[in-house]
Amino acid sequence: PARLLKQAPARPLQASQPKQAGPLRSVGAPPPPLGAGIPTMLRSGGRALAACASGFALGYSALRGPSTANSEAVHTPGHDKYMMAGAEGPEWASHLLGKRPWAVHTSCIAANAPIEDRIVVEPCAEGIIAGVYDGHYGPRTAEWARQNTRVLYTEALSAEGGEQENSMTKFYELVEEGWAGAARQTIREGDWSAAMEGSCALVAYVTDGRYVVGNLGDCRALLVKRSPDGLGLRHEQLTKAHNASDPVERERVCQEHPNEKEPVIYLPEPGTWYVRGTLQVTRALGDLFLKRLEFFNALPATVRPVVGPEPFSPPYVSHTPEVVVRDIEKDDMYLVLASDGLWDELSNTEVTEILRRMTMPTAFASMRKMLSGANGPSSQVQIEQQTFEAPNHLVARASIKNGLAYDESVERNAGQRLLWGALLQNPVSRRYGVQSLTQIPPGRQRRSAHDDISVVVILLNKDAEMGVDSAGPQN
Repeated sequence: PARLLKQAPARPLQASQPKQAGPLRSVGAPPPPLGAGIPTMLRSGGRALAACASGFALGYSALRGPSTANSEAVHTPGHDKYMMAGAEGPEWASHLLGKRPWAVHTSCIAANAPIEDRIVVEPCAEGIIAGVYDGHYGPRTAEWARQNTRVLYTEALSAEGGEQENSMTKFYELVEEGWAGAARQTIREGDWSAAMEGSCALVAYVTDGRYVVGNLGDCRALLVKRSPDGLGLRHEQLTKAHNASDPVERERVCQEHPNEKEPVIYLPEPGTWYVRGTLQVTRALGDLFLKRLEFFNALPATVRPVVGPEPFSPPYVSHTPEVVVRDIEKDDMYLVLASDGLWDELSNTEVTEILRRMTMPTAFASMRKMLSGANGPSSQVQIEQQTFEAPNHLVARASIKNGLAYDESVERNAGQRLLWGALLQNPVSRRYGVQSLTQIPPGRQRRSAHDDISVVVILLNKDAEMGVDSAGPQN
């Protein structure tokens, strides 16, 4: 990465008429640095790309650009108060909806600086739209998608006549085109790194009797159901990871590029497969440099060769989602949507077991004592409540800053229970204690220990709020 940066001029070239429409032109140097000027190094085994995420210095001004279909596709500013960052410690929220789905529990914590994950939970049409976006090479694609989720999904529903499976696919098309427009404008203003940023996405639209899930990348949706005997829980994984290590996805990419020798490359150092040697996921939003020549050509001349040898025939990464449509059954309890940071630490079975213990009074007593040093609530936990404009949509939001604490609100939030479970299961926590892990500031060292973790748990059954064990003897 240092060699690549030295090959570029010290300052970006002055772009003439930066807002002029027309083809994108390569900028001859990295964009202005973010904050103190620390570049984000994009590593993939023996290959490396260097980009500067300077979009934050612009205050996201370029990221609120119009979608191709609706110039009003901008998130309501008032809702930004509930953008969960988890940068200073765990954050969690409970959305009480007054109808099925009865509630949504969310939680997140940062490993990257800044955090690249985003969470969305909003009323939408006849139900709610909820999900996680897991950004890579920067957070701007995930943030743009979060801001515009509700408006664009409503638009997709209208365009497809309310048909849910087609609406989810249409939604991702609208997000992709909207982000491409915003990235194009950002590049014209001198920041080529927008061509490289992307995001995995996992979104669910849930109404009173049905839900539809759309997945791109390596997030995961898990359905947790009541066991047939009514005494426990079982699970079903609804999605699979779309990455180059999957033989089916790898074969698909290779078949789409028959004239290329290595559209997917195995890198010995990380021991896995990468699309053009730069990206593991094969489906995602953004990553426009692997999808369109105009964005590939916008990269500096020193960076383009790192993306791989000629010929170059995009697209290599797809934004067509894997879609699952289900009716809500009487035994359906929880729909878990989480970024890969959770699944790096917990298996499907472990997630199911944590949810099963939701109301067991002694299940987390030892953890509470260990984390807060007392059996009572901790004053470190800050709680806010706010009513959304939708009827009966109450949000309680809590966070911990500058350390660890354990509070009664944690035990009542399924997302936060899963987050604590992931932190406790992490190898650093198991060896040195969870406090040692969470006291590492977000950044390169923290990211080497775990990824950003974002969790959304949708409660599909009234019994889920109390936990299935509350109805009978505990095993």
